[in-house]
Amino acid sequence: MKKWFENTGDYISKNWLSSIIKFFLFAAGVVISAFGLALYQQPAVGGSQIDWTLYNILAITIPYDSNGAMIGEHVVNVYANSLSLMYVVFILIAIGFAIKPSIDDYKATKKKSVWVLFVWVVIADIIITFGVPPIIQEFMGVVKNIIPKNDKGEITTNTSVGLRNLVFIAGFICFVLGTALWVKSGWILGPFNNICTQFLRLTKMNYSSGRLIIDISILACGFMFFPFIQGDAPKIKFLLTNFGLGTICFTFLVGPLVNEVLKILDKICNFEKINKLTNKSVFEVD
Repeated sequence: MKKWFENTGDYISKNWLSSIIKFFLFAAGVVISAFGLALYQQPAVGGSQIDWTLYNILAITIPYDSNGAMIGEHVVNVYANSLSLMYVVFILIAIGFAIKPSIDDYKATKKKSVWVLFVWVVIADIIITFGVPPIIQEFMGVVKNIIPKNDKGEITTNTSVGLRNLVFIAGFICFVLGTALWVKSGWILGPFNNICTQFLRLTKMNYSSGRLIIDISILACGFMFFPFIQGDAPKIKFLLTNFGLGTICFTFLVGPLVNEVLKILDKICNFEKINKLTNKSVFEVD
């Protein structure tokens, strides 16, 4: 453990410029993606694959509104904690995906640092699990009035479809961009991004295909809870309200779009070249 920290510190000191860039990519990615998640929920055009599953689970004990929506103060108050619990499940799944690749790496290198990194990734996931949902909830408080709502937190009938679509598109773009920046940094990826990373290590798939499989799997889990939900309206209304454009976009488009943004970021920000430049400059000074 001590040696791993020493090696990590030595790496950062030698590659200080790329480390600074990674930090800013990480920080920007977390904030932008969290803002995107808070913003996209406001127009109620269908939850993401994660929210679709989360809403189905919540609707078992918290009845949905007469318009079929899982919005309002009764959901906002429990959203962050519920999302954190879901992230805990993601951590366990990511650990399961990571075991075989980590064993293979250890057999090939015989380095204990493989397991130190394994433990660090779990700790990092826990940090994100309890750190990011409160950020999302704070942003939800900031943007909650961007779409007109009544006293019950329901969207008013005179709200234009154009405004709702515009707000959703803005939130979706922020989420895609933020996720790409976060993944590019490679720092503290968090439970969901780590599930994708470990799944790719296990299957050797590319990001786009691997992410799509994970997203569809999470979406399918939501339908497993759907028969048990309860509320003030027929279940079909819950389905039409919470499963829509947002669900389709987040499930089928995020992976491919993030993959394309990553290609652009790779061209703009090549860490290997930056490290060579930094090391060369240090060598010349010495």
